[in-house]
Amino acid sequence: MFLKKKVLLAALLFLGLAGVFIFLFGGSINAVSDESQAAANYILAKPQNAWTTMALASVGQNNIPSEHLKNIASNNANDYSSAVLAITALGQDPRTFGGSDYAAKLKSFWNGTQLGDSNLLNDDIFGLLALVSAGEPLSNPIVSGIKNYIISEQNSDGGWGWSPSAGSDSNMTSASVMALVSAGVPTADNSILTAVNFLKTMQNQDGGFGYDGSDWGKVSDAASDSWVISAIYAISQNPADWNKGEVNPITYLQSLQDATSGFFHHQQGDQETSFTPTETAYAIIALEAKFFPLNIVAPPQTFLFRIEGKDETLCQGSATGPTAMDIVKNAASICNFTYNIETTSYGPYLTAIAGDEASGSIGWLYLVNSISPPVGAADYNLQQGDEVVWYFGDFSWKPTKLEMDNNETTASPRVTFFDSSTWQNLEGATVKAGNSTFITDSSGMVSVSIASLQDGLYQIFAEKEGYIRSNKVILAVGQAPSDHQVGLKVNLVQTQPLQEDDQDSIFFSVSPSEVDFGDMKAGDSKTKTLSLSNSGSKNINVDVEVGGAEVFMSNTFINGNIWNDFSANVAKNASLDIQLMLSVPDSYSGEFGEQDGGLTFWAIIP
Repeated sequence: MFLKKKVLLAALLFLGLAGVFIFLFGGSINAVSDESQAAANYILAKPQNAWTTMALASVGQNNIPSEHLKNIASNNANDYSSAVLAITALGQDPRTFGGSDYAAKLKSFWNGTQLGDSNLLNDDIFGLLALVSAGEPLSNPIVSGIKNYIISEQNSDGGWGWSPSAGSDSNMTSASVMALVSAGVPTADNSILTAVNFLKTMQNQDGGFGYDGSDWGKVSDAASDSWVISAIYAISQNPADWNKGEVNPITYLQSLQDATSGFFHHQQGDQETSFTPTETAYAIIALEAKFFPLNIVAPPQTFLFRIEGKDETLCQGSATGPTAMDIVKNAASICNFTYNIETTSYGPYLTAIAGDEASGSIGWLYLVNSISPPVGAADYNLQQGDEVVWYFGDFSWKPTKLEMDNNETTASPRVTFFDSSTWQNLEGATVKAGNSTFITDSSGMVSVSIASLQDGLYQIFAEKEGYIRSNKVILAVGQAPSDHQVGLKVNLVQTQPLQEDDQDSIFFSVSPSEVDFGDMKAGDSKTKTLSLSNSGSKNINVDVEVGGAEVFMSNTFINGNIWNDFSANVAKNASLDIQLMLSVPDSYSGEFGEQDGGLTFWAIIP
């Protein structure tokens, strides 16, 4: 019964833990001990899991198996945490690994207060480690929210347990220390100091650590000792200095290694079990002086883009690269269009998007910052600030731009085109505002009477044969305000832009009509839920703009990401719940008192 209970708890810990190692590939690996290499050889011969992957990465193993990290589908946040941390240990991006975005799936478990199962705390701890390893900003409200939740659940003795109601144990306390430090909590913070003091009370005379203070959990074991060693390294201390006479945590852990096979026994005299490879992985990590998260990947950059089809704008927004061709691939999931890329002797060639298929001299071409690059899209690596336009046309077509000034009675769009060096006025362009059309004069301008338009939000754009369709500019007419008043509130518009030939097809609403964040101070985050209902006759793509005070412009998040990354597809007669978050950073130094801001939602038919 004693041994069975230990195995069950070890298995629970395995499901709940996730971490990665700092490891730079491509160079020689220094100071990998013979003991660690022997342990790595042992786990290489065993079935692989996220932990063995991380351990192998920590010793610089080549050709580490990773197929087991693909195609994960689970209702358990821990499964995604361990996958994310193993993937980042390999130096890869969990947002694109195996065609899946595990970071987004992990964030989907956030309920505004905590991550995953409300009866567990370990999924919050390892979820925080995973999101930090994925390069999520520490200011992200999910990251800061999980951090604050973990701190709030610290037990009075300074430790943490596997659930909010559980007593403290060495494993969860060590993982919590590493998670909080990784999320920016100083090692001198009281939450860290009291946790370290708790761990010191757990050390045995053999130098090692047991699981908890219960009769069965007092005996030192390899898993507990490994987690504490890693936590000690995370707070910039040396576990060799945690002495008990002639012994310390490292000497105890080393004493558990099997001299023949290289694995680590759970406790002195224990036999090998199905959990031994995972426990051996923990030991490798600790003895290589690693702590969690051991590798933090840079989040992928996003780039503004438009995809201009034969008859309409097919998609616009922001998407990740790194290449101009990747923009099309990643935008397809945003706007739900199909595309086809053929492999040719000259490299990948984009032949079709959403049914617009290349023929003769007309095909799919791309511009970066209004200029046609001299290389194929698959070879063009985008740089920060680049804007990409894909268009269906030929090489002679020029990009256009629409800018607009307006007052209470008149809107004055101006259309220009880029001639490879400067922007020139475009005469004879058709400017469209709903069902109304206007032709630009020699100065590239038209005058639009506000009174001639129905109340609503209009997406104004320009077209001319032989030129690329312009960007769209929002014009608010009548009772459709361009922003929404907030006194730490948000008044949400319930109208939508009018599209040519589709004015009766787009109809959606957002509720509630007002969101009040109440009193907030620097460091606070609050989450509200909005519901967007598409009662129109067509599927729609929805985007959002935030305006008003700087606190809203810089700190409003939708579904865990900064607002300008939001784009959603909503089927006809369907609804979408939206998590709206305002996260005031600790370093906030802007205006205090009542602030005004607003949200504008609009939709297009894909």
